[in-house]
Amino acid sequence: MYQYPTARKTDYTEKHFDTTLPDPFYWLEKAKDPEVIQWVKEENHFTDQYFNRIHPSVEDRIKTVKQLNSSNNGHYSDITQLNDHFFATYYSPDGENSIVLLNANFEQIETIADRKEFNNQYIIYNCAPCPADNGIVFMMALKDGADRPSIILYDYKKKKVIQEFSGSFYGVWAKDGKRLFYSDVTVDVEKGKNTNHVKLYEMDSAVSKTILSYDKNSVLIELAASADGDCIAASVMVDYAVKEIFIIHNNDLSYYSMTKDVPAPFIYMGTCHDKHYLISQEKADFGEIIAIPDGKHIGDAVSIIPQQDNRIIQNGAILNGKLLVFYMEDVASIVAEYTLEGRWLRNLELPSKLGTAALSNGIPSWSLSAENIFLTFESFTNPPSVLQYNGSALRILHSAKEVDTSNIVVTREFVTARDGQKLPAFIVHMKDVVLNGQNPTLMYGYGGYYVAETPHFNNPFVGIDIIEWVQKGYVYVNCNIRGGSEYGVQWHTGGNLFNKKNCFYDFIDIAEWMIDNQWTSPKKLAICGGSNGGLLMSALTTMRPDLWGAVIASVPHTDMIHFKNDDRGPMYITEYGDPGEEEMFHYILSYSPYHNVKKTTYPPIYIQTGECDNNVPPYHGKKLAARLQSNNQADTPVLLRVLATGSHDRGKGEEWYQTTAEMYTFIANALHLDD
Repeated sequence: MYQYPTARKTDYTEKHFDTTLPDPFYWLEKAKDPEVIQWVKEENHFTDQYFNRIHPSVEDRIKTVKQLNSSNNGHYSDITQLNDHFFATYYSPDGENSIVLLNANFEQIETIADRKEFNNQYIIYNCAPCPADNGIVFMMALKDGADRPSIILYDYKKKKVIQEFSGSFYGVWAKDGKRLFYSDVTVDVEKGKNTNHVKLYEMDSAVSKTILSYDKNSVLIELAASADGDCIAASVMVDYAVKEIFIIHNNDLSYYSMTKDVPAPFIYMGTCHDKHYLISQEKADFGEIIAIPDGKHIGDAVSIIPQQDNRIIQNGAILNGKLLVFYMEDVASIVAEYTLEGRWLRNLELPSKLGTAALSNGIPSWSLSAENIFLTFESFTNPPSVLQYNGSALRILHSAKEVDTSNIVVTREFVTARDGQKLPAFIVHMKDVVLNGQNPTLMYGYGGYYVAETPHFNNPFVGIDIIEWVQKGYVYVNCNIRGGSEYGVQWHTGGNLFNKKNCFYDFIDIAEWMIDNQWTSPKKLAICGGSNGGLLMSALTTMRPDLWGAVIASVPHTDMIHFKNDDRGPMYITEYGDPGEEEMFHYILSYSPYHNVKKTTYPPIYIQTGECDNNVPPYHGKKLAARLQSNNQADTPVLLRVLATGSHDRGKGEEWYQTTAEMYTFIANALHLDD
């Protein structure tokens, strides 16, 4: 048995309604307490010692990944065209990202900003250049340890920060570049409430003022600008699916709600000829496109493109007086072009049928009035690429790498869940795979926040290209479980609040289907996920410890009774429910991973978190690790890796290589792989 660092147990308890909850590791919530710091140091040392005894080593894996990445020139997203140049977010192979300027041939001219530019204290996500093309951009960034992102107004020619707006998720320029609209939030954790605002910053006077405040608890406010620059759309996320959309007129800053008292999912597409185009799920579970005259309510809407069977509308844009609609059919992308009146014109010829196409026109703004639309595309066998569409031709501007996938097969199976629901699962494997129950298999899932897990080239948590795993003869499975948006709002509500356990059951049912059909066996089955997917992994560990050969839980939620007290608790209540309500408390307690650890045998598990995680505080991972180590009756490792400067990620640069190499090495050792 492993001799883990000693984690002091206390007699601390909490009374919730008629239930007294022991919480022996409550003290681990105090990240800056010297005792916690010392325990984390010892846990990291224990994890170091574990990997020092394994061959092939973590160092070998790092060398392998760096060699594989030598042919990877990274990929781009969030692209904005301004005159004859482009602004984009560049993702390097080592997990770093930066803002770059590219020429008309999509060749990098310079790096505008990166983590080093900001003393290694910020992660820079994307940017929007000022329409005046004066060297000023605003960037979405996250400071290490901050609870929420910031907007940084930045003069990249002078390398000077003009202003920082903390607690902001969205911003958009007025078309003349003289004003910046942004959204921020006031948080009351005790009341479990976020009050979200839209504010206006005047560039000349450097003064901000509040335009709109939304008094009910909500997640955040998304912002987008009409192509003509006349109005701003403020989409209040009431929860992670339902939105209320306000129109703010630029001339007098007056505003009104287009969707007042109609709680449904809406997406603002754009405005043309004084009509606002929305994707609506009010009367169509899979979405329809409607047009609302300016100044009117959704009751005055006209249906432009009706719902299509089995195709959910994910997004859309207006290009040169046409509608470009992004569909998802059984979790694969289709992009279609229509007239403004809703007449179908064509489907775009995407690089492959089972892939993911997404709008990549930067921060939603006036840039949608440009003559080009930019898309990103990837699949399990197609590396991330940037596509440009000008209304007639679609061409590849950039691809991350060239790969030979001729011997790889991608199948889409539909597994029947225990309640009869059909669950899509993509299985990626070599053509000559033998169904003997012995194939090393990696399963991935998320199941939450109205996020669809569409085909991807790289696993976002273990950091491997899917083809690398598969070309070794192994099997990869992408699980589309309830809680996401794969089949509209009903798919989401089927896996949140009082239906949250459906997510866990769905994943288990897919795993058992894989085993029953001789793809793999429990000892050869590894599972991975992060964030809400880390909750999934943690719950699967406590619910069915017999089913897994290895578990990777990255930045996981695990204490589902205390999450409400976290800074982002009011946001996440909309997804998980409020444990301060008695019926919901008992439901959440029934699956909360930390509270369901008992003395039994557990599979090998690697838990990773970061001290600067603003989304899921690191105590979630720490407390679960301590309780599992204390109760595990099997001679299997329970490892904890805490990144000192890690945020809601696997680290940056060399730290990213180290963390993802540990994850892969852990899986390889647990499943007894040959590599």
